Formats: sequence, structure tokens, C-alpha cells
Amino acid sequence: MIKAARSDGDSSKVFIIRSIHALTAIGIRNYPEAERILLSEIRNLESYPGNYKKRLVGKYSVYDIYDYTGRLYSETGNFRKAERYLLESQRYKSQYYRLTTLTRMLNNRLLSGFYIGNENWEQAERWLRDLHTGLVRSRLSGADLQLGLRDFHRGMVRIAMSQENLQMAKKHLDKATEIFATANHGVFTKARAEFWDSDLRFLHAQFQLLSGKPADALGMAKDRKSTRLNSSHVALSRMPSSA
Repeated sequence: MIKAARSDGDSSKVFIIRSIHALTAIGIRNYPEAERILLSEIRNLESYPGNYKKRLVGKYSVYDIYDYTGRLYSETGNFRKAERYLLESQRYKSQYYRLTTLTRMLNNRLLSGFYIGNENWEQAERWLRDLHTGLVRSRLSGADLQLGLRDFHRGMVRIAMSQENLQMAKKHLDKATEIFATANHGVFTKARAEFWDSDLRFLHAQFQLLSGKPADALGMAKDRKSTRLNSSHVALSRMPSSA
């Protein structure tokens, strides 16, 4: 694929394909290989002049490489470098692309997830709000829309629970549950669907614990049935008393 991209003279395709190769390495936890590719391509990118850098190839941007590098360092625990590369991506992308582009949403998802992981709730909410604005204004549908809304709502659940705001947590947990229950799971890999299911059950358990119902929280944590197939999860989240 790289050879074909080079043959048509489109440098942006080469950077994008190489960065996706690195993303695949991250996915299988081959972090040294991912780091080698990413840092090499960033050096090349920063030394290459040209307006081609601003061009989108499908939903991809050459600046996604900074997001992937941020993800790499988040997963390997180098949070200072992770934040640096994610913010570098944001700096470039905010200049060239609208909030409604998938490449901006990718950056907003990763930035909000990074700050949630580091319990910087103010910054997390800032990037979640940008993500939601982009989703509302866009014409997205299907998996991209579902994943974006999932990340927004589950992020807001965590922020609300950190503030012990049960009303807001329940509002967003209801929405996250509804999205999962109505999602077209055929468009996701089995591993991704199972992760989504597990994450949602964990949020329900946290919410029950914060609501003073430890027995319900324990039962939710032990439940191995799929949220999509088990309607009791949906009913539970709508009881009066949370991606």
C-alpha cells in the first residue's frame, strides 16, 4: 500500500498508511515498533513543506499521527509526552479542520479520555463538550456517531460521579445505556462490543455504589450477561434513585 501511495505522488497517503501501521502495532502492544514508526514519521512530517498536510484522505489526516503517539504514551504511562502530542494534534487540527470532521472528533475523544484518566475533570469536560458540539452539527450516522455519543455520555457520567451529582450521572448513564441497547452491534468487532458492554456494566455498578446501594453494585459487577440482551440493565438505569 505504501508503494502504491508513493507511486501516485500523494505524500499524505504515505504518512497516513504508516501511522495506521503504527496504530496496529499499538493494538497488539508492540510499543517499541509503534514508537519507532511514529517518531520517525513525525520527524519526516515536520521536515516536509507543502499544503498537502491540510488535505483529508477520507476521514484521515496526516496529523492523526500525533493522536496515535499520544495514545501510545498514554498506554505506556508517559503522561507528560501523551499530553504534549495530543495537544500538538489539537493545535494543528483546530487550524485546518472543523469540529464536525472525524479527525477533530478523534482528537477530542482522546484528549477527554486522557484527562478523565488523570482526573482532570475541568479539561475533560472541555473536550467532551467540543466532541458533542461536533457530533450534533455533523451529518454522521452509524458506528462513528454511536461511538462518539458513547464516549461523550460515559465521560460525562464519570465527571458527574466525581462531583457526586447523581442526577446528572443518571441522565448520561441512561443515554449511554440507550445508545448501547439500540446500537447496530454488527458493525463492531466482538472485542469492541464486549468492552463496551463491560464498561457500561462497570458504570452502572459505580452509580449504584455512589447511590448507597452496595448490594446492587455487587450484583451488577458480577452480572456476566450482555447489556444489549439483558433489558434489566436498561430498566435499572431508569429507576428513581451513568461513554
